[in-house]
Amino acid sequence: MKFILYNIRYGTGGNVKYGGFLPYITGYLSGTAKHIKTIGDFLKEESPDVVGLVEVDLGSIRHQFENQVECLGNCLNHFNVHQVKYGDNSKFNNFPIIRNQGNAFLYKDDFHNINFHHFDEGTKTLIIELELEEITFFLVHLALGAKTRLKQITQLYKLIKDSKSL
Repeated sequence: MKFILYNIRYGTGGNVKYGGFLPYITGYLSGTAKHIKTIGDFLKEESPDVVGLVEVDLGSIRHQFENQVECLGNCLNHFNVHQVKYGDNSKFNNFPIIRNQGNAFLYKDDFHNINFHHFDEGTKTLIIELELEEITFFLVHLALGAKTRLKQITQLYKLIKDSKSL
């Protein structure tokens, strides 16, 4: 089985100049069609069975209101599952571009089960559990802060441990 984990940075390209806030944030606002095509071409060439995608745009103005996951899934002829990475009560759900930011899986074959979980702490709380016939994947985008990240890893460990006992 071939697995690829890819932080696509919302399809905005990887050439980011960190010379201050304005150049950094404008990278998140630029169009993404060219970069998504490049990402799709790369994934098609690699021919993975499963792809974990971090930082995907699920349909904002930045990608002409199209879901990047569905575009990439169509390119690979893969199934997909995706969800916004913030919890239901997050303040980030109120901001136009940010409320469409998520994580996703693309997978070649049918799945047995998909579950969405959320960390108790942090901004990016989504955990996607994808159970295939012989393996279960957990996709997360951990917090940058060390204390919150440690709490998230501890919670993820418990979730994985509990899922194995079923």
